[in-house]
Amino acid sequence: CCNGNLCSIHGVKFDLCMRDIIPPNKVPLALVARDCVFTTMEEKDMKHNHRRFLLYYYYATTIYQFHGSGNRVELPPCIIHAIRELWPRET
Repeated sequence: CCNGNLCSIHGVKFDLCMRDIIPPNKVPLALVARDCVFTTMEEKDMKHNHRRFLLYYYYATTIYQFHGSGNRVELPPCIIHAIRELWPRET
């Protein structure tokens, strides 16, 4: 992965890639869904795009500490790739 090079953004420095430190498949989506103000359904009822959103939300708010209306953050490409690999677009 990126060895922390791509993940060290927005004032946060990592020596390892976030994909290795907190892999998307280890993030407890049910807990993230419970705490996310944008979620209106339980994790077990979600389609892939909703699960991807929860993971993007988790990394943006928990790891990079971006909160509030209009505060957007571009996540590292290695994290985005890992999330899309885990929950691909449904056809």
